[in-house]
Amino acid sequence: MEIKYGNIACIFDLDGTLIDSEKFLKYDLTKAINLAKREKGEPPVSMEDINKEWGKDWFKIGEKFGVNKEELKTALTKIKTAEGIKDAINKGYLTVFGDTISTLKDLQKKGTELILLTRSTEEFTQIKIEKLGLDTFFKNNRIAVTPPTKEIFISGAFKTKAKELVQTAKENPETKKIKIAIYVGDTEDDKRTADSVKRYLKIYNPQIDFHFALIDRKAKPKYNYEKKEHKINNLGQVNEIINAIKKLYKQQE
Repeated sequence: MEIKYGNIACIFDLDGTLIDSEKFLKYDLTKAINLAKREKGEPPVSMEDINKEWGKDWFKIGEKFGVNKEELKTALTKIKTAEGIKDAINKGYLTVFGDTISTLKDLQKKGTELILLTRSTEEFTQIKIEKLGLDTFFKNNRIAVTPPTKEIFISGAFKTKAKELVQTAKENPETKKIKIAIYVGDTEDDKRTADSVKRYLKIYNPQIDFHFALIDRKAKPKYNYEKKEHKINNLGQVNEIINAIKKLYKQQE
């Protein structure tokens, strides 16, 4: 069976996958801790102080600097604003990875269906993709999902998109149908989201070939086409996965 790029959908997470948000997260945590400390009349901490503790649970970091869990939760809610995101982008704390634009341009040029699925508000997502030059790739295919808890759930918007993606057009079923979907994310939470995405896609096309690619920019790439789970260290390797899948289908002819 010949697979064309128009038969392939690449579904991307945003933060940590297309956007380098580590400095932004450190910046946000610093602001939140300092807001809580300021309200108590205490001196601020620096981003360098936060950086030394990075990797620990945020509430543990807060406690290290005299801010308890409830104080930090309240402060984080206060600093999460549209203006805060714009400020972080302007200061260079929120940027795209070096391989993001080139990879998306290449996939788009080949006719791949590009979809953005992120756990964020529509407003914050819009600011990020517009100011970082990603809006041209996801004009009609971006879905922001705001879960009330860490529990993964997919919005009705994605269910509609899933049906649209795999719907076979009556006049030309072979060229209109998405046969392969690749979800690209950077965390285990993304893996759970991918499982939900796979479930919804298979409702409309039980034969869809679904792959998950975990991007870890410090790890060695590892591909498993039997389990359909891969580890990559740069976005360009999504193309390698696509080419390998296309080759496998070609061999089945």
